[in-house]
Amino acid sequence: MAVTTIDLYVRPEDGWVLAATAPAAYLLVKPENFFPWWVVVSATTPVSVVTRATGNVTFGGLPVADETVTINGEVYTFKAARAAAFEVTIGADAEATADNLLAAINLDGNGTYNPTDAGVGVVTITAAAPGVAGNAVTLAESATNTTVSGATLTGGVDAVIGVPMGRESDYRLEPFELPTGTAGNVYIRVRNPIASEPTNQQARFAVVAET
Repeated sequence: MAVTTIDLYVRPEDGWVLAATAPAAYLLVKPENFFPWWVVVSATTPVSVVTRATGNVTFGGLPVADETVTINGEVYTFKAARAAAFEVTIGADAEATADNLLAAINLDGNGTYNPTDAGVGVVTITAAAPGVAGNAVTLAESATNTTVSGATLTGGVDAVIGVPMGRESDYRLEPFELPTGTAGNVYIRVRNPIASEPTNQQARFAVVAET
């Protein structure tokens, strides 16, 4: 095992920056100038922006009357003409049918998902709940010429906040020491200092790690 020290310079616009790759047992991240900053231990690069889960209902032609699309447990039934809630008029073509499904969802859906027109014959379903919670919204079809992108919506990602280390209230140059035995890579990010602080827009950290 060897202990190495590096100087790491991070700007607010850099987002999450890799400070150390799988330190063996010891790591210390010490700020050299004041910035509000955060640290997180993660197997993959963390993200700062939440992402909503999505999926598609795609029409390659026309469905048949009384066939269905089910979204998060709500069943939409195709009909020659809509006469009740959760019914979808079969249009003259795939695009018209997709538009009619979109309209039915806007009228009847329970608000846990939202539809958008994603192109000819495609309706994109987006989870109302942000982040990974939206990945639980289900999709299914039992209809001719109709496909769904998967059994659930996908792509929902929670934003990673991290552990706050730099604090504006007391201007502490607080270091972060990785607990022994913690697995993963160490990432840090900084944000703009308060407007009255005359520092430059780059934070310097001394990273001491055992490899």
